[in-house]
Amino acid sequence: LNLAGAPMDWRLFLAPALAPIAMGVLRLPGILRRIMANVRSPGRENLCALAAIAFFGSVLAVYLFGAFRYPWLEDGDSWRHAGSTYYVAKEQTLYEPEPNIGRMWYLDPYPPGFALHTALVYEISGDLRWTLKTVNAIFASLGVALIFFLALRLTGNPFLSAAASFMLAMNPSAIHHFIWAHTLVIT
Repeated sequence: LNLAGAPMDWRLFLAPALAPIAMGVLRLPGILRRIMANVRSPGRENLCALAAIAFFGSVLAVYLFGAFRYPWLEDGDSWRHAGSTYYVAKEQTLYEPEPNIGRMWYLDPYPPGFALHTALVYEISGDLRWTLKTVNAIFASLGVALIFFLALRLTGNPFLSAAASFMLAMNPSAIHHFIWAHTLVIT
């Protein structure tokens, strides 16, 4: 969309984001039947998936609580990402104003989309600090939930998958302690 010159506005992304939800609503009766069948006889995989979701919720709560214990952004990376996010939200483009001048260090070399994701949320929320802290916490926490599905695909064992999710949730060296585009890359 950026290459085509379309503005990076949250309204432009809303329809494609809602399309899968609308398709899911159309298939809702079949989905509800499957869910109810699993509720009556919850299998090991479903219970382990619920555990992984609980780990995700716990980690998200801890990350959000920690992020909002103080009002400021943490270090230079956070401030650079704030500048990139603000620029994309206000100018509605992912292109630097003057290439190679060094003002937008974190716009191009970091994952395509981190500045865009945060800018789209910032356009809706209007609070840059809240946006950066919340989006970063969500990206970091999603890794805890997604590792369950990766491990389940690799091992086929729901207990090992839940254990992998638990170990990542308890890992103090996981990338989550400040606003950094690598939380999106790794997740």
